[in-house]
Amino acid sequence: MAGAGALFQPVLDKAATRELISTVSLLAGALWQISTPPEALARLYAEESRLAHAVVNFLPV
Repeated sequence: MAGAGALFQPVLDKAATRELISTVSLLAGALWQISTPPEALARLYAEESRLAHAVVNFLPV
């Protein structure tokens, strides 16, 4: 993590860099949970069209 933080050092101070890395990590974790739901939840998304907006499909690039 220290190497990643060094990229932002010229623009952000140490505290802001730590906050940025924390925020990005939390966002990545949340997006992972949303994009890979448990089987029961995926089935619910498929069965209930009103929940379709909650499905996030990430395609490999």
